[in-house]
Amino acid sequence: RGVYLACIPEYEFSHRDQYRRFCVSFDREVHSFFCDVVTSLRFSYDWQRNSVLNLQHLAQSYPVGRLLGKWANRPAIVVSAGPSLDKNMHLLREAQGRAVIIAVGTTAPKFLTSDIRPDFFIAFDGGLDNYLAHFSKRTASEVPLIFDPIIHHAVLDAWQGPKVIMRM
Repeated sequence: RGVYLACIPEYEFSHRDQYRRFCVSFDREVHSFFCDVVTSLRFSYDWQRNSVLNLQHLAQSYPVGRLLGKWANRPAIVVSAGPSLDKNMHLLREAQGRAVIIAVGTTAPKFLTSDIRPDFFIAFDGGLDNYLAHFSKRTASEVPLIFDPIIHHAVLDAWQGPKVIMRM
């Protein structure tokens, strides 16, 4: 029925500000923990299923550890979807080749219909909705996809480009 925090009353009164900050922090951590548990319970079957169905792609994938140091001393830009992406696509065009551009999966439709190519896409969402919304229309054969094994299996089935697994 929840978590109860017991405190020695003297500490609550003698260190009032620290105690309040601790309680806020404690509540936040407990809430985060329960959200993680609920998420794991809700999606564990899907994640396991995807992991098994994605086994066939491991032979054509290489571990992300091979990329370590490849772009040393080069800035990196992580691109996520949002209203500012449309406004700033021209900046990514200018940065192309000078910075490593890492695009999250939600940006795939935008990049795949433009002449700008990120150095990588990253995908780790195991849901069918993620595949349908961001990966079902097109694939980018020259752009590597860094993926977590729990990603929806349809993403890897459709992806024609290099595949990089999020494992060392």
